[in-house]
Amino acid sequence: MSRTNYFLLIGVIVLLVAAVVGGQLEFRRTHPGGAPDLAQAPGDGIGEAARQPAASPEAPAGAAGTTDFNVAELDQGPGPNDGKPFPAEVNGLPRTAHSTGAAALAEISKLHGKEIPAASAEIATYGSGQEKVIVWMTASATKEEAQELFRKMLERMEANPTTYTRPEPLSIRGKVYFSTRGNGMNHYFYLRGARIYWAALQIPMDKVMGVMSFIVNQL
Repeated sequence: MSRTNYFLLIGVIVLLVAAVVGGQLEFRRTHPGGAPDLAQAPGDGIGEAARQPAASPEAPAGAAGTTDFNVAELDQGPGPNDGKPFPAEVNGLPRTAHSTGAAALAEISKLHGKEIPAASAEIATYGSGQEKVIVWMTASATKEEAQELFRKMLERMEANPTTYTRPEPLSIRGKVYFSTRGNGMNHYFYLRGARIYWAALQIPMDKVMGVMSFIVNQL
């Protein structure tokens, strides 16, 4: 092989390696941890927003961990469905189980293995089998109590990512949501006034955006 052909071959190999590495980096940027890219979802609400790590006014962009947030800044304010029962369906999935008040709060406390300091709660399951969505809501007496509960939850999940992966903040139209994975499901949670919402999704990935858009615009 001549010297000219040898250097041409080396150049081609370098370009191929650069293309492969670049593609991997781009995939990781748009699909961190295999999570859906919210920026690509059609429709209003959660789907139209540019997906980017959120930062509070007291934490610089890119700060490590979810506990760097000023929790009061995570409060989205009252939701459109405050004080009303959860809807009878979510994006076409019928409600198949529903509990409210003390019964729902006792169920949530049982899941946590300890009493949850909240005034009330609501739980609804939509769908069944391999395609279902479960939404939990706890209502505290004041928004300050809800913020404290939310802060402690973030701290525990950040410090001990066993059942769930470390929460990933998502900034969407100036509001902050968190996503995590655990028990074979995708989970999203957020703070609205005195209420904390948590949605667990066991549905095909191509339906996640439609379901979450419905939830955040209706609850």
